Amino acid sequence: WINQYAPGLQMWVTEFGSSTNARERRAPRRISPLHNVADRAYPPILVVTCKRDELVHPAHSFKFVAALRERGTGAKPILHVIHDAGHAWMPVPQRAERQRALLQFLSQALTPSLKVRRRA
Repeated sequence: WINQYAPGLQMWVTEFGSSTNARERRAPRRISPLHNVADRAYPPILVVTCKRDELVHPAHSFKFVAALRERGTGAKPILHVIHDAGHAWMPVPQRAERQRALLQFLSQALTPSLKVRRRA
C-alpha cells in the first residue's frame, strides 16, 4: 500500500521488496530498527528527522522513539525534528541547528552530571 500513497518510495521496492507481496513484506522486518526494539537497556540515543523528508517519512522516527521509550530501559531517547528540510536538502540554518542538537546531545551523554541550559 505504501507504493500507492508514497510514490517516491517506489524505488525502494527493488531493494526491500513490495508491501503488496506478503513474502517480500516480511523481509524488511528482520532489519527494521522499529520491529527489533527489545526489552533491554539502551545507551543514550538521538534520533534526528526532517519534517519534509520525501524518502523516510518522519512518522518512522516518531514510532521508533516511542517504541524505545515504551520497551527500552536506561536513558530515554531524544527526538529532534528539523523543520523546512528534507532527506537530501537542508538549508544552512537547519544544518547549524542539527549540529547544535548533536553537540548538545553528545555533551549531555558524555558528561551527564553537567547541567546544560537549553535555549528557548
